[in-house]
Amino acid sequence: MSISSLRAIDPRAIHDNESSEISAIANKATPAAGDFLIIEDSAAGNIKKHILVSSLPTGGSPPTGTGFRHVTAGVEDAASEKVTFSDADQVTPNQGTTTTVLHGNAAGQPAFSAVVLTADVSGILPGANGGTNNQFMDFTGPTTALKTFTLPDATATILTDNADVTVAQGGTGLSSGTSGGILGFTAATTLASSVALTASQLVIGGGAGATPTPLAAGTNNFVLRMGASNPGYEAELLSKDITIESPTATEDITFFYTPIAITATEVRVVHVGTTPSLTLQLKHSTDRSAAGNNLTTSAAHTSTTTGSTATMSDDTIPAASYVWIETTAQSGTITNTAIHMRYTID
Repeated sequence: MSISSLRAIDPRAIHDNESSEISAIANKATPAAGDFLIIEDSAAGNIKKHILVSSLPTGGSPPTGTGFRHVTAGVEDAASEKVTFSDADQVTPNQGTTTTVLHGNAAGQPAFSAVVLTADVSGILPGANGGTNNQFMDFTGPTTALKTFTLPDATATILTDNADVTVAQGGTGLSSGTSGGILGFTAATTLASSVALTASQLVIGGGAGATPTPLAAGTNNFVLRMGASNPGYEAELLSKDITIESPTATEDITFFYTPIAITATEVRVVHVGTTPSLTLQLKHSTDRSAAGNNLTTSAAHTSTTTGSTATMSDDTIPAASYVWIETTAQSGTITNTAIHMRYTID
């Protein structure tokens, strides 16, 4: 039987090989939930069945015109009504602020909020972008007004208390020193502390590679003298001299007075004359009228060349003492006699 014959039998039939049959059917502008649709059931050998429009899967309405269909109280508005920001029943979308960004979430409901650096940012910001290029450092500092810290326009090391500031960096390179000591360069860029110095102690150079060293304290009333290689303290050698014109055998002549305690170290006697001989003795006492203490032994002196040295007896002379000369014998011709005494201050 031909197609034309079938059409003659049932002119309203829908055929699978004829075009423009469904579009020719009358249109229903708005489907209703109770409307029927014909389907071929893929789960039942593609036999013919019907379904209701209400049982179709819902996917919303496609956008139309220049706006979107919107829903009022759960019901989609008519196709001719479009969404605008002036609609009374339309909630204006959250547009955020100038300091917020849009954040997504697991619920699929993105929202605007500020960026939280500890949670929203990953990676290390390099120095060229204003960062530190390091994740293991932290700074503390001013807590009120903005402060300015000026750094050199060069690659350099920031000095901290983690290590001693070296000499090359303007420091000492030391974390401690000797109390009472002084600093000295032991190399071009190395400083070291000397040993402790006592009060008023002098120091002398230690030479290249060494720190200054203290000079051993001297005895009271000693003076500092330069030796062959190093300075040192020595007793100051003082002297007294007297010349007696034509001395006799009974002289009693005051030599000098000392207000401080002294110690005699040498007495020398020399004459000018012909075969001179003079027996003499030096004495000392705080009382000039007393017999006195024997500074030297009594002996005859005859030298006219280099002089003779007297033998010392009680050479410690107290403060506020007089020293005098007594003679007991004389012979030959003596034009004058010179007596020289050396001593130190106690």
